Amino acid sequence: MKKITSTITNVTVFKDRAQVYRIATVEIDKGEQLLRFENLPYSIEKKSIQLNGKGNALLKNIKFKEVYHEKVTDENKKNLLDEAEKIKLEIIKINSKLENTNKEKSFIERIAEKVVEPESKSKQELNPENWLKMLEFYRTKLNQTDKEIFDTNILLKNEATKLDKINKELIQAGRGNSKKTNVIDVIVVAEEKCEIKLYLSYVVYGASWFPNYNARVSSEEKELLLEYNSTIIQNTGENWENIGIKLSTAQVQVGGDLPVLNPWNIDIYRYIPPAPVRAKGGFKKSKKRGLAKESKMDSFSAFEEDADEIMMKTHAPIRTPNVTIEENVTSSIFIPQGKYTILSDNLEYNVSILQEEFDAEFDYTTVPKLSPYAYLKAKTKNTSDFPLLPGLINIFFNNNFVAESKLKLVLPSEEFILSLGVDESIKVEYKPLPKYNKNEGIFTKKNVQFFEYETIITNTKKTEEKISVIDNIPVSQDEKIKVSLIKPKYKEDTDEMKLTTTGILTRLLVLEPESKNELELRFEVEFPKDETVTGL
Repeated sequence: MKKITSTITNVTVFKDRAQVYRIATVEIDKGEQLLRFENLPYSIEKKSIQLNGKGNALLKNIKFKEVYHEKVTDENKKNLLDEAEKIKLEIIKINSKLENTNKEKSFIERIAEKVVEPESKSKQELNPENWLKMLEFYRTKLNQTDKEIFDTNILLKNEATKLDKINKELIQAGRGNSKKTNVIDVIVVAEEKCEIKLYLSYVVYGASWFPNYNARVSSEEKELLLEYNSTIIQNTGENWENIGIKLSTAQVQVGGDLPVLNPWNIDIYRYIPPAPVRAKGGFKKSKKRGLAKESKMDSFSAFEEDADEIMMKTHAPIRTPNVTIEENVTSSIFIPQGKYTILSDNLEYNVSILQEEFDAEFDYTTVPKLSPYAYLKAKTKNTSDFPLLPGLINIFFNNNFVAESKLKLVLPSEEFILSLGVDESIKVEYKPLPKYNKNEGIFTKKNVQFFEYETIITNTKKTEEKISVIDNIPVSQDEKIKVSLIKPKYKEDTDEMKLTTTGILTRLLVLEPESKNELELRFEVEFPKDETVTGL
C-alpha cells in the first residue's frame, strides 16, 4: 500500500455543505498497486466520492473505509497537555492585562468626576484653560484604553479557540485504545512504471455561506453603492488553505421593515353554540404526515481539469475581486478570483462578490395608524449580472449608519425597493377623532356610525419631498353592512390616490419645504339597528 499526499485545490460552498476537490501526483510501479488517501474529514458523504485521473494506467477500484489506528501514545497526549498549559498561562496573562486596563479606565473616569465636582467640594479650583487640557487628556486616554480593551478581548477569544481545539483532540485521544479516521483506497494497474495524476472530489457537511450587504446612499448624487459580500463558515475537520472558492446559490434561503396593514373586516355578529364535550379517548389521533423530501442539490460532476486549470490565475484586491458567474437551470455559481484560506474553526471568513453603483429614486412612506414615522425608500434596479440573494443589509445614508434591513431575492434587471430606515426630519402625527352615531327619526331601522381620523405630516427639510400615506377603511363581509368613504372623495384609482378591494387607501403627497400638511379620513358604516357589528 502506498500513502498518497494530496492537496485541496478548489472548494464549492453550498448553503449547508461543500464539495471539495483534491489533486495528487503519484509515481506507481508496474502491475497492480493499492494507493490510499488518508485522514479525510469525518463529515464526508460517502455517496458523493468521485475519482478521475490522467496517466498511462487503469483505474480498477475505489473504496471508502473507516480505519482504526493503534493506541494513541502517551507522548502525543503529553504534547497536547503541554500545549494546553501554555495556552492557559497565556490566557491568565491576557486576563491580567485586561483587568489592569479596566482599572486604568476606571481611574481616568474618577479623575474626570473630580474635575466636574462643584467648587464647594473640590479642593482645587480649575480655570477654563485647565478644563480644556483635562478634557483633551481625558479623551485621548479614554480612546487608548478602549482600543487596548478591544484588542485584548480579541486576543483572549483567539486563545480560547485554540484551547477548545486542543481539548477536543485530548477527548479524541482518550476514547480508548484506538482512533478512527476516514480513508479512500484506490487500486490502479499500470503496464510500466509511470507518473499519474488523481483528481478526488467529495461532499462534506459542516460548511455554509450566506450573503450580506452594505448599501451606501448619497442624497445629493441620488446614487446607491451596493457592496455585495459573502460570509463563509466551516467546521468540516480539514483546513482549506490557499484554494480557489466557488459559491453556489443552490437551496437559496428566503422581510420588510414597513408595517403591513391587514384588511379591516366587519361582519354581523352570529351566535354559535359551543360544541358538545366528548369523553376522553373519544378522539382518534391523526396519522402524522410524511416529511417533505429534502430538495436535491445540483448534481456533482467529476473533476477532470488539470491542476493549473483548477487554480485561479491571478490575485485580486480583497475588497473588489474580479468575480465571474456561472448559470445553470436551478442556481448560479459565483467564482471570486484569487486564492483564499478558510480554516476549520467555525469562524466567519468574508469574501467580496461585487461592488456596483445603481441610480436611485428616493421617496417616503408612512403608515400613521401603526407607526408615527416616515420611512425613507430608494427605488432602484439591479443592473448587474448577479442575482442579489436574500440577506441582511447595513444601510449607510450620507456616510452615517442608519439601519439594518433585509433584502429579498432580486434577479438581474429586476427593480427593487430598499428601505433606508426612519427619517425623523419628517414628523407624523395620527389623531382618531371621537366617533358618533346618527339616527334619522324614532322609527328608523338603520344605524349609521361615523368615523374620522386626522393625519398631520410636517416636513422640516428644506427640500421638496414625496410621501405615500397608507391607511385603511373597513371592508364589509355582509350585504347588510354598507361602508361609504366620505373624505377623501374617491371615484377611481389615480396617481395621487388608490383604494384596493381590501380597503387599503394610499395617498401620494408632495411636501413643500418646511411645511405642515393635514389629511382627513372620514367614512360611515350603515347597518340594521337590531344587528351587532363585529370588527369596529
